[in-house]
Amino acid sequence: MNILKILSFMNTTISIILLLTFVFTNFQIAEQELNNNAMFEQLQGELAQAKSALADSQRTQYNTLLQEMNDKELFYFNQINNKNFNTEEKKINKRLDELKLEADDFSQTIKDSMPSIVKITVKVEGTFKDWPDADNEKMKNSLKSKGYLINEDDNVGGSIAITGSGVFVRNGIIVTNRHVADAQKEICNDPFTSEFFVCSPEEAEIEVLTTKGEISYSNIVEVSSQYDLAFIKTSLRGSSLSLSSEINTGDEVVALGNPLGIEFTATKGMVSAVNRDLNDGLGKFWLQTDTPINPGNSGGPLVNKKGEIVGIVTQKEGFFAEGLGYAIPARAVNEELKYLNSNYLN
Repeated sequence: MNILKILSFMNTTISIILLLTFVFTNFQIAEQELNNNAMFEQLQGELAQAKSALADSQRTQYNTLLQEMNDKELFYFNQINNKNFNTEEKKINKRLDELKLEADDFSQTIKDSMPSIVKITVKVEGTFKDWPDADNEKMKNSLKSKGYLINEDDNVGGSIAITGSGVFVRNGIIVTNRHVADAQKEICNDPFTSEFFVCSPEEAEIEVLTTKGEISYSNIVEVSSQYDLAFIKTSLRGSSLSLSSEINTGDEVVALGNPLGIEFTATKGMVSAVNRDLNDGLGKFWLQTDTPINPGNSGGPLVNKKGEIVGIVTQKEGFFAEGLGYAIPARAVNEELKYLNSNYLN
């Protein structure tokens, strides 16, 4: 009986121990799970904080980068806009210049260019031969056809004067025609003129008159051996006109000069042809123009709408022909100026 009780007690005790062990084990497992959950939640919290910090850092970096990109974009935008503005401004200014050139009004060009023009009078002293009046009239008409003006002081003495035009191309340097500046040689070596006029050995006077009314007596510094060009030096000063070789048939031009001695006159026309051959040994050289020109225009400039010299008026086709005038192109004047600069003005 006691043995049975003991065995029963032992079974009970073992069962309690087993139960306690099971409960304790489960408790440990549960406690471990709770610890694991707490650690997991802590890890999740830390991960969330890390993600948040990373996001903040990335956001800061992103914002910094975005700001830099915006700054660069604004910089390049401004650069492009400034470039475009400058380009557009140039286009507008160019178009304005074109519109000015397209305008039919030459008044401003004439106003700006005329102060550069001079009147040149070369007076050759001599004696007229005693010819009948009829022959004198013939002689006078012939001389007038060449642009000469006659002054008969008396029946014995007298003078022949040629009036032409010129234009300042350097400070104190005027370009004109050779047959204007060196009129004494032209007149005294003319076989027709020598029949009724005996030249004086005295050197001819070259008188220069400006638009301001200033007068000086000048001298020749160079006579071209190839072209009908001469350069004279004066103490007077005038604004110089530039030279341009850009010329085309149809371009509008004005002739500035002193036709028939009428001072500082402007006439308008156009370039009828370029590189015209006049069978004078120069080949395809001359500018042809329908601009009205007369004796006295010789040596004056043909001016384009920019106020540039494109030619030097030299001759017309016969005394009675109209709209057939010829000018030495500006490129020839440039050639002579280079020679003048290297030999006389340096």
